Amino acid sequence: MDDATPKTRFEISRTGDSLEDYAQRFIGGYESGEDLYGEARFVDAMAKRGSRVLDAGCGTGRMAGQLSKLGHDAIGVDRSARLLEVARKYFADTTYVEADLLTVSGQELGGGKFDIIAAAGNVVPCLAPDTERDVLANLVSLLVPDGRLVLGFKTDREYSLAQLDADSHALSLTEVARFSDWQLGKWYDESGWISVILQAG
Repeated sequence: MDDATPKTRFEISRTGDSLEDYAQRFIGGYESGEDLYGEARFVDAMAKRGSRVLDAGCGTGRMAGQLSKLGHDAIGVDRSARLLEVARKYFADTTYVEADLLTVSGQELGGGKFDIIAAAGNVVPCLAPDTERDVLANLVSLLVPDGRLVLGFKTDREYSLAQLDADSHALSLTEVARFSDWQLGKWYDESGWISVILQAG
């Protein structure tokens, strides 16, 4: 990991025992057979079979792992070595890369572009402050023409809907749809969650 890149909000808030508690929460879900795959179903519904998909900020790997099982060429990328250790244990047939979303290159991810890139589970609000647009720009650079960027996060976090709209406009992203959850719930202005599909030009 490049120590020159700024620490993310997640890294600042999740250290030591707090990070391990986070990891154990997902380990417990995997061990008990809990359904943790709503985001994967959302992405799968819009993807042609065998699509190349990047799980950006994959954490313990549930989305990339499930998408691999569903027949996609899915890769997970995250900064956290501990979370990737969990991902590799529970989804051994999926590729996971330790890298920063701000700087990760296509070469690090095996070359080629992605049909869909998904940053689910509050990834964008958990990035380092003031890097959100740069991270999104880097992710867009990894998409095929007309590729889709899927974002999901709580609307009360530091990254606001106004910022999302401004960044989307600056990066020439077209909004395909927005929902209030991963089950295609109707969007309403007071929604506490947004799941949005953006398409690159």
